[in-house]
Amino acid sequence: MSQWPKSNFAKITELSLSQSAIFPIKMSAWKEQYLELRNTGMLEATALKALQVSRRALREARVDDPDFAEKEYEAEQNRIDELEAEAITRAMSGEPVYNKDGIECGVKKSDTLLMFLLKGNRREKYGDKSEIKTDSDLNITLRDIASENNVDLQTAKRMALKAATAPVINITYGEF
Repeated sequence: MSQWPKSNFAKITELSLSQSAIFPIKMSAWKEQYLELRNTGMLEATALKALQVSRRALREARVDDPDFAEKEYEAEQNRIDELEAEAITRAMSGEPVYNKDGIECGVKKSDTLLMFLLKGNRREKYGDKSEIKTDSDLNITLRDIASENNVDLQTAKRMALKAATAPVINITYGEF
């Protein structure tokens, strides 16, 4: 994964901050600069700070300019792809391990990264199981729950979610 060189970031930040104090950055100009920074792998907050642009202005730009929003999304996806490629490399190739004399004596692979990659890419097989199965079909709408309990739909939704995630306890009465 390529890392943003500190010297280049310092130059861009210094240039952006000094120019923005004298010449306010036009909307289209800051968007282009923002996309350039994001395409280098810079984080959103860091790019906004370098350009002295607020998060609010960014949100408005996303709404007002769908082309900009799409390009920003692509930049973020490219960044995630780079992170994923680095995670795969670390999980599969590992890092060198050195003994007390500084001599390389093996490679340590990352089982944790490997687990996360499998969970993310094959959720149905390796993901956490959170599926709820019932023996019978249950067909109750939120409106039914709301009218039965004399509550609004939001409260009915919370009640349904709470009931769906509550542990099921089977109690059997019989002879002891």
